[in-house]
Amino acid sequence: MDNALSSVDYETEKFLLQEICKMILPEKNKPALAKSIIIVSHLVTLMEKADWILVLDEGEVTEQGQHKDLIMNQGYYQQMWKLQKYHSA
Repeated sequence: MDNALSSVDYETEKFLLQEICKMILPEKNKPALAKSIIIVSHLVTLMEKADWILVLDEGEVTEQGQHKDLIMNQGYYQQMWKLQKYHSA
């Protein structure tokens, strides 16, 4: 999904994220609907739930890892996370 949540309000974003998670997290006694989902987004709130994050700059991977690790590095991901975290508060 390429920036699928770029123009939705917070409540719609929250609902869509829950539905996306249902696709990859199997319900009791049911198989998952998808093994992997690739999401392209500028919203760090969406990326917080990802298993693995790739940060791209002009087609090159500049950072990668889990959210908890990327926010500890002083890179682009951390800058975006701080801006979005404090802007939405």
